[in-house]
Amino acid sequence: MDIQGFVIAILPIALSPGASFTLALSNVAINGMKGAFKVLIGTGLGIILHGLLVGLGISNVLNKSQVVMNSLQIIGIAFLLWLGLKLVTSGMKLLHHKMEFTASDVSVKQAFLLNIFNAKAIVLYLTVVPIFAGSSLSSYLLLATTHVIIMALWILIFSLMFCFAKEKLKVNIISAIINIVGGGCLLTMSCHSALNYYYQ
Repeated sequence: MDIQGFVIAILPIALSPGASFTLALSNVAINGMKGAFKVLIGTGLGIILHGLLVGLGISNVLNKSQVVMNSLQIIGIAFLLWLGLKLVTSGMKLLHHKMEFTASDVSVKQAFLLNIFNAKAIVLYLTVVPIFAGSSLSSYLLLATTHVIIMALWILIFSLMFCFAKEKLKVNIISAIINIVGGGCLLTMSCHSALNYYYQ
């Protein structure tokens, strides 16, 4: 197992603003730091499950079925699209003062499902992780845990910074902007994924 090589390879992926990052900041805008923890727990469980499935060889079996992989990708795109629309709608309502600040945030289950159906996460754990993990299940779980720790630290740092900044600004406006921009990012990701799926 090459944990140092894995950390170097995973850093750009874990630190790039993706769906989990967007959802965490949106949750922080709505419910403070406890909102970020929901996304971290859901995403972390998803990453660990990917590591477990690849370590057991189950993901490799699923990858050989084009129908299964296509189904997972379509479900993932639809789920990402739904979350994006949910964030944009929530942001628009906050912006027009049509809802109280106690808007619903993304749950642990939703963050988990988003990660499980994320085609990029599946491909990452099928292609990149085996290079560094070797053949032991414990190695896959250790690398997945390392991935979770890096992702969690990064999201927590930004969430804390956002919490401090939010206190000095108008909460509804900041929350609305985060939700609209974040939802727009998720919608863009879902459209990009749909186009990639269509043209592959």
